[in-house]
Amino acid sequence: DDVRTPAALALPRAPERVPGDADALGELAQRLDREGRLQRVEVRGVCRRVRDGRQARRATRDLLAQMWRPTDGFFARHFDRYLSTAMSPWFVRWGVRPNTITLVATAVGLLGAVLLAQVRAAASVAGALLVVASTILDGCDGEVARISLRASPNGRRLDLLGDNVVNVAVFAAVGFHVVASAPAMVWVSTAAVLGIVVAAATGLWFSTWLDRAGLGERARAWYERASSRDFVYLVFALAVCDRLQWFVWMSAFGSFAFAAGLVVLRVGIDRHRRRSRAYKTVRGDV
Repeated sequence: DDVRTPAALALPRAPERVPGDADALGELAQRLDREGRLQRVEVRGVCRRVRDGRQARRATRDLLAQMWRPTDGFFARHFDRYLSTAMSPWFVRWGVRPNTITLVATAVGLLGAVLLAQVRAAASVAGALLVVASTILDGCDGEVARISLRASPNGRRLDLLGDNVVNVAVFAAVGFHVVASAPAMVWVSTAAVLGIVVAAATGLWFSTWLDRAGLGERARAWYERASSRDFVYLVFALAVCDRLQWFVWMSAFGSFAFAAGLVVLRVGIDRHRRRSRAYKTVRGDV
């Protein structure tokens, strides 16, 4: 039962040919392996044999408990994950693909941004609530991908692209909302929108570099935690209090600071790695 590299099997379509127990499944795996039709998927943890409904429910709970990630922000860890892990098993049962969830989450976020841009307070609050809902859905795509063994680099890139599109739309919506109420804020709002575009582009550049540089999960965890979407809860709170102009002022400076920090960090890491390689060369280690 302690299998650390389980096999993902393409079972036959005919119901009568589906293995009836674990032993028959093992025989099928051996045959597919001999025929070169077996795809092995690296999975951390232990496979568990399930014999009854009680064990299945316990295994499901244990599996969902692993969905919390070190990259989660504060609200994702203490709020979003509780809702997304309640929803993800249903998406898996219904056969919903992770990329479909990503696209739906992006659409919900964009609809929220449209409402957030409205002058009426009720509309902006409803829009902020939809943006929060899109953030919760955004956690489901990764969970479904991991549960169904469909995680892929393309899925991660689509998720990152969707996040950045919604982020830019939310910042632009807040800017429109504030300028409609206070035209004098047009320059600050423009700076805030430009800042999030620069931050999003810099984030994509930095994330792509992380993949190529092979710095490991710790560096990616730090980046994803720093770029988490916890800010949507601040947007919601300020929309309820009718103080969205505060968010514009904060983002006008914060977005550029975040982008500058990523540039400085990459330059510093590149410089450190070059010095390390030069030192090893001098010592004759490489």
